[in-house]
Amino acid sequence: MKNEAIEDLLYERYIEPTKRKRTEYIGVEIEMPILNLNKEAVDFGIVHKVTEKAIKKFGLKPVGIDDEGNVFSAANIQTGDILSYDCSYNNVIYLI
Repeated sequence: MKNEAIEDLLYERYIEPTKRKRTEYIGVEIEMPILNLNKEAVDFGIVHKVTEKAIKKFGLKPVGIDDEGNVFSAANIQTGDILSYDCSYNNVIYLI
């Protein structure tokens, strides 16, 4: 394959998609580990209660629910802010 053909393929694959109109934008991710200061396992009951309070306080709508009915992701539809747990309930992420 000639260099020009390779350059064309690379341009189509990686540059052309960046020219499309975007509806989503890059934001700020605040990542906060959840720790038990007594150096014991985290009580997920407390994590779920805090999540419920955050949903109420910040007007979030649950968008992800685990197999046990607990919210692991919630969003503010108007602002696009998202509260989620990254791979576990030990690390909360808030996207603004």
